[in-house]
Amino acid sequence: MPYKNKEDRIKWHKNYRDTTEYRRDQAISKRKKIAAMKLEVFTHYGNKCAHCGFSDIRALQMDHIDGNGMKDRKENGMGCSHMRYSKVLKDRTLLEKFQLLCANCNWIKRAENKEHKALKYT
Repeated sequence: MPYKNKEDRIKWHKNYRDTTEYRRDQAISKRKKIAAMKLEVFTHYGNKCAHCGFSDIRALQMDHIDGNGMKDRKENGMGCSHMRYSKVLKDRTLLEKFQLLCANCNWIKRAENKEHKALKYT
């Protein structure tokens, strides 16, 4: 820090927090934390699709086994994926409610089980 005086240091921090550089650093830090949480949760499930075995992490998704995702998000406040990872890591009993599916298997499951109102494929 460039200042030894407490008041000047506080002023410098306040100005720094208003900069684009600070916001960018915060966003990068948040993305890294979310990626680490995601990796930890996915590792619990074996880093592969429970249905077909596909293992590219970029296409893997957490799926509610019972298909009650909307209800669960409303009741437990798990709207964003990073909130879901965080809650699952804090409460390991939630791990039993989910499975790891690739995007294709997840959408096929949703269509076959009519888990989404807008899907009218079958």
